[in-house]
Amino acid sequence: MTPTRTPLARRLASYAVAAGVAAAGIFAGQAAKAEELRYAIGFPANTASTIAADVYVKKVQELSKGTLSVKVFPLSLLNLAETPGGVRDGITDIGYVLTAYNPAEFANMNLAGDLTMLLNLMDTGGRDGLIFQSAMLEYVFLHCPTCQNDMKAQNQVFTASAASTRYMLLCNKKVTNAEEIKGKRLRVSSQNWRRWSESVGATAVSMPGNEIFEALTQGAVDCAIISAPELSGLALIDAVSDITPEVPGGVFGASAIANINVDTWQGLNEDQRAALLRAGTYMSAHAGWQYVNFEGRDLKRAEAKGIRIHHADQALIDQTQSFVQSDMKTIAEFYASKFGVAEPQAAIDTFKPLLEKWAKIVKEVKTPDELAEVYWTEVVSKVDVKTYGM
Repeated sequence: MTPTRTPLARRLASYAVAAGVAAAGIFAGQAAKAEELRYAIGFPANTASTIAADVYVKKVQELSKGTLSVKVFPLSLLNLAETPGGVRDGITDIGYVLTAYNPAEFANMNLAGDLTMLLNLMDTGGRDGLIFQSAMLEYVFLHCPTCQNDMKAQNQVFTASAASTRYMLLCNKKVTNAEEIKGKRLRVSSQNWRRWSESVGATAVSMPGNEIFEALTQGAVDCAIISAPELSGLALIDAVSDITPEVPGGVFGASAIANINVDTWQGLNEDQRAALLRAGTYMSAHAGWQYVNFEGRDLKRAEAKGIRIHHADQALIDQTQSFVQSDMKTIAEFYASKFGVAEPQAAIDTFKPLLEKWAKIVKEVKTPDELAEVYWTEVVSKVDVKTYGM
């Protein structure tokens, strides 16, 4: 027999049910609300990096089952120079870090980043950047504990890499052979291109990317050593008259494009950290793939605009290849003496086979999503999410 409840008891029971429903709603709302991570990218919208970031945002939400979201700040929260410190200090949760901007702090990764001209000695099939970023991804994750130590010292966790397309001569005059390049002023962004410039009798000039346009139009430099997508990215298509793609070669590859603040990382659960690692494979693949697409697009636009695209003289190509081979010893000595890198030659010997390995793999890949899957199976799935970055 069911006991009869008084009106007061019935009211109290109804209040309890209502309170329970309300509490359940509150907790469900809390569970459904994703934790938002800030992602600082020092590039404007509609560039290769920010287009790839759109894919990353979707993948983070999907792979974390809605528990994480990412808000991208393109060229607003932090610029490229500010980003490494911004990630370190927690101004942003995720940052697009160009490690070359901090040569001492990320010396071990930067050593590998200075090996990009080895691509000149390989058959890359025009996928120089994809090959290099793939090798760098594997190197930092699986073969370079000193790179990881550098990251930890800067309070950040490495999760993705990318590289530009091939660096070439974008000039305001024809420069194709040893005679024409002698005495020219070439804008460089790294020590390896500085050394190459000096080896061919040119003068290397350092300046920020946003000053190249004015320097070319005013004759302060004769050429910029930079990748073709900057014809649009830096509007150099309106400052250049001649392009020589074969020299000097190499890519900008010292890029940790989704570094995560350690405190942010350690505040996440294992599933969320795994989601960020897997999403990082898509960020890497799509960023590099977009650079390749933009290179083809911008070279076609340049040709249509009347900009002359030249073949380099074979003697200059041969001279460049000789420089690359001899420069490996210089790089090892430089990083040992300047930054105290231990066993730099061993690092070079470890990295070179990775380039050869990934040249074969990348050649067969048809889409960026396929490349992301290869990154996962070949590299990132081998990372122990329980201990990585903890």
